[in-house]
Amino acid sequence: MQEKNIPNVKNAIPAKPSLINKKEMAEEKALDQRWLNAKIREYADNNFKNGVERLIKDGADVNSKDGNSWTALMLAAHGGHIGICHLLIENGAKVDEKNMRDETAIMIAEKAGHWGMARFLMVMSIMGSENGIVFLQNFKECINQ
Repeated sequence: MQEKNIPNVKNAIPAKPSLINKKEMAEEKALDQRWLNAKIREYADNNFKNGVERLIKDGADVNSKDGNSWTALMLAAHGGHIGICHLLIENGAKVDEKNMRDETAIMIAEKAGHWGMARFLMVMSIMGSENGIVFLQNFKECINQ
């Protein structure tokens, strides 16, 4: 009589994952990606370089935008965080992206009074990340001589 109360385990476990499970997995993955993207913007804004590096390795999108269309690069430029800007650009951040107010990271840096940052971003925009870094290193060497 007790055997009748024991559920049939074979019938309780589906043979193949259902489409609902696949949809739930996709939604969970999208939620994880949104979290990574939000965190990279937060860390860039707060000058947390180690956190930004870790999030890039974990797959955060360096060009993701918040509700006002601000990217991590724009937030770092606004705060004057040149190390974060450099890191983001090395990892594919687009210098010429625009927010809802049609502003680029260069314009945001200028408005915030970070003139050196704005010039750095201009060089990166004109020359590209790799060439811009080499140019700035050579320029720095010339100044130090």
